[in-house]
Amino acid sequence: MSKISVIIPVYNVENFIAEAINSCLKQSFQKIEIIIVDDCGTDKSMEIVQEYAKKDTRIKIVRNQENLGLLKARFEGAKSASGDILMFCDGDDLLEREALEKVYQEFLDNELICFHYKELKHRELTKLKNFFTQTQVFTLEEFKEFYLRGGGLK
Repeated sequence: MSKISVIIPVYNVENFIAEAINSCLKQSFQKIEIIIVDDCGTDKSMEIVQEYAKKDTRIKIVRNQENLGLLKARFEGAKSASGDILMFCDGDDLLEREALEKVYQEFLDNELICFHYKELKHRELTKLKNFFTQTQVFTLEEFKEFYLRGGGLK
């Protein structure tokens, strides 16, 4: 069974990072590594991450020398990944318990998976958002064509 690398850039998310990590650790699919990318924030996010890393060997910390921003921080995390599947989350994201299991099942036949997400405020659903203009599974080539035609964030 393949391993999933969950890459989480961290920049000033101390109020959310513990829940984000917990949602990864409690997945029904357990063959994972969690790569936390320290993007040089100024709060206590990384102190929280270090406490988790002491308790769970699936958590790996990558430290940037300077703030690189979200996209480059994700890239730095990806360079350290050992999983066959990369999944990108933010430091304030929560995964449903079976999210990675579903990703794994979809990935068996596909190269890239795009999906919707729920926006919460104070743990209440505010709306279902479409990250991409359509719910679809793409091959890498199909995604490139879709994105270059102007698909993407809605």
